[in-house]
Amino acid sequence: MTISTFVFSSCRYFPFLAKQKPGHPECDILTNVFAILSAKNLSDTTASTVMDIADDLLSLPDFEPTETVLSLPVTGCVYPESTDESITIGGRLILPHVPAILQYLSKTTISTEKVKKKKNRAQVSKELGLLSKISKFMKDKEQSSLLITLLLPFLHRGNIAEV
Repeated sequence: MTISTFVFSSCRYFPFLAKQKPGHPECDILTNVFAILSAKNLSDTTASTVMDIADDLLSLPDFEPTETVLSLPVTGCVYPESTDESITIGGRLILPHVPAILQYLSKTTISTEKVKKKKNRAQVSKELGLLSKISKFMKDKEQSSLLITLLLPFLHRGNIAEV
């Protein structure tokens, strides 16, 4: 496990992902991480790592400090606003990056043929899980339409049992 993977997969360190340079919102860690998805020569390994980061942000509960494991004091954190109080910190951190994730998944084309092939089962399952988790973050009809388009291959008769 690399240090970066550890930071992304431990909710205790999520405040570091919200850190921004004052007056420079483009100097945001996650903005740069998810920008990788639009790279022309993106390797499958790198894309998979970025998708794992997104999944961790959406899956892990908020950190609860204990007597032995305290919260980390991190200054300069900027968390996207959300009216839904049930959204975790990881969910709030991913909110601005939902369009980049949807765009990437639309480029990788979750096709009916890909869904049916056994060799793609793990990747397809991972992508379906991610789509399911980000579905509650749709902000407009364009995002919702793209999400539905991405989910359609899973709705063809017989595909759901295979995934």
